[in-house]
Amino acid sequence: MDKHRHLRQLAGYPLLCALLCALHRDRHGQLPANRMELYEVALHMLLERRDRERRIATGPALGRTEQTLLLCDLAYRLIRNEWSDAPRADVIGWLAAKLRAMPRVTADPERVYRVLLERSGLLREQVEGRVDFVHRSFQEYLAAKQAIDEGDYGVLRSHAHLPQWHEVVVMAAGHATATGRETLLSGLLRLADTTGIPHEQRDLLRLVALGCLETSPERSPEMEAAIRKATAKLVPPRTEAAAKALGRAGPFAIDLLMQAPPRRSTAWY
Repeated sequence: MDKHRHLRQLAGYPLLCALLCALHRDRHGQLPANRMELYEVALHMLLERRDRERRIATGPALGRTEQTLLLCDLAYRLIRNEWSDAPRADVIGWLAAKLRAMPRVTADPERVYRVLLERSGLLREQVEGRVDFVHRSFQEYLAAKQAIDEGDYGVLRSHAHLPQWHEVVVMAAGHATATGRETLLSGLLRLADTTGIPHEQRDLLRLVALGCLETSPERSPEMEAAIRKATAKLVPPRTEAAAKALGRAGPFAIDLLMQAPPRRSTAWY
């Protein structure tokens, strides 16, 4: 567990810690080391297997595909608007708009909302009448999938320097096809080389690109070399935001830190 930051983050929440324990038992002690695979397996259990294997009938019956589509749409709406939660009435309205293109789901949006709230394990009303995700990591994973499905590479690139978008962009790299991933990563590096934007923002873009290497199962050697070259001089980090962005790069950050020559710094710490 100590070797996997994403597992430690999820284990800090009782519900998700219980989920990890269930996955650990179900998979005979083998949890995915790749966090993209971990979220995929966890969603499979939450949205399909949990109720089916316990023989709990829910109405209306929503398959994992339908639930995922609805939750991705909701997650991306929240991220795009920089909201942590939303009024229940708005969420039901968004579900209604999405359901118009989903003819296999015949239930009304209110009933669909109740199923997602009570059975998905991902939504809650911590404050009466306001809806949010039980853990931001799942929201970011689902929002990243929606962004890639909509082809919003420009949106991801232009928001990548914002703290609330860092993880979304990193996981979007994991969801993307090989071609889409190259588009995203090259776009981040090009924007980071643009004059006229603050140096701190340019550094953050490069560090987010570095973080994308952790979730990218496939990338060209030329792209990886370009990212490593662009980030080689960014350690030690000089701001708290840069330090957090560097931390998201996982083992690639360790490589940079080991290769960096010792020097005096005005780092934030």
